[in-house]
Amino acid sequence: MAFDVFISYSSKDKTAADAACATLESSGIRCWMAPRDIRPGLEYGAAIIEGIDSCHIMVLIFSSNANASLQVHREIERAVSKGLTIVPMRIEETAPTKAMEYYLGAIHWLDALTPPLSRHLQQLAETIKAIQRADPAASASPADTLPKIAPKQASTFSQSTMRSLIGGLVALALLVAGALAIWENTEILSNLFRKPATANQNILLNILRASYDEPLFNDAPSSFNVAMQRPIDLGEIKAAIRQDYPREMLFWLFTDSFGLTLKSQTSGYHYSPPDDYGCNSGDPKHRCFSDWVHIANLAGLTVEEKTFPSGGDKSARVFSRLCFDPLLAQRATAAMPPALAAQPPATNEMLLCGGQWDPLLTADIPQPNIFPIPVGPATFTITPRSAQGVFKFLGTLMKVQRQHLMPSPTAYIPLDRDDVTEPPLLMTVHDDIYLITILQNGKGVGDCFVETRFNGNDYCVPNEAATTKRTFSFLTQLIQGRAQ
Repeated sequence: MAFDVFISYSSKDKTAADAACATLESSGIRCWMAPRDIRPGLEYGAAIIEGIDSCHIMVLIFSSNANASLQVHREIERAVSKGLTIVPMRIEETAPTKAMEYYLGAIHWLDALTPPLSRHLQQLAETIKAIQRADPAASASPADTLPKIAPKQASTFSQSTMRSLIGGLVALALLVAGALAIWENTEILSNLFRKPATANQNILLNILRASYDEPLFNDAPSSFNVAMQRPIDLGEIKAAIRQDYPREMLFWLFTDSFGLTLKSQTSGYHYSPPDDYGCNSGDPKHRCFSDWVHIANLAGLTVEEKTFPSGGDKSARVFSRLCFDPLLAQRATAAMPPALAAQPPATNEMLLCGGQWDPLLTADIPQPNIFPIPVGPATFTITPRSAQGVFKFLGTLMKVQRQHLMPSPTAYIPLDRDDVTEPPLLMTVHDDIYLITILQNGKGVGDCFVETRFNGNDYCVPNEAATTKRTFSFLTQLIQGRAQ
């Protein structure tokens, strides 16, 4: 069945999307809208692509929810690549993200910020009809979907001969382009490894290699490789916090999993999309990995150090531990949206930063692979990633974004928690909320902080991606620390 309009919206704005659909269809404009028009048995991602491909116009219900929705971004990207006319209708006073602005910056927006909404929806219907009148191909009426018969053309050069010639030239061009791409890719990679690359280029290249499930490029000695696989320790985290890296960013980067033990029952929260979003089906509160990142922030979880002399040479030993800082907790609460800033559970007074702590009692015990933290009657644990694990984690995020991967059928996602499938967003960081921003073929979008070429594509970290630049700096310090 042909449709006129694909309605793109965040599930949190379903009421407005339903109202837009009802108004358009009452005006004779056939709409495709998920989940209503998904055919039974069809995989969700494939159904979305089919829906977009069946339309000539996309209506975007734009809000802060849509702004932050990875699914909406994917739909916009698909619509642009298929040449659909996009009509954004703003239902909330919010500015588009850089990624959204890249696709929609030159498009006229409809504002539906003042009540009643019905008046704006009527204007939307009139706009769609005006587009259809200007471009008959944008209408899905039966007459427009009938095949057209082209008039005969007087020519001694038949159309079939022309098609054959064109087909041959296209095939030849593709063959040559493929050969050039293979040669270019091999040549560029070999040249890249022949001449020194900057630290940031090496970091970007390794994230990209991880996103393609390729081994990280590393010609360092085996001792360094072993060091890269060592779990991140508290001293490294403390150094990053001291340099004012956002704690929320650090929790996402260095935490492989969170654990909660209560009355001998243990729940694990491990984040590895699209197969696992860290949602535990046994948790009665339906918490996911992102919730534990928020809880760690709201509890003021941080690292403190104590230094003790170590023998007659007057050298000192530095010890680190996790503790809770009330001031950091207050700052996180003030920075985070009120809906997320719930009161964290009471903690043990002994674990408050600056409290009683004698690290010499455990001085000869190496750092465990997990950090247990007593919180009231429960024990909260963090399992750290290795430096190499951080690269693989960021590569996974890139792979999910590049391939538009939908959640795996085996991934457990609580009802009404589609937010956990969105890319990691930093709620306490407002200059750049995105954990990682790497644009593919993004040379034309502005200045790049770092860029490289990989697998025939240009990759760019835009200068305004402040959090990504912090991530690169954190990785540089990790690598340098392990190379010593």
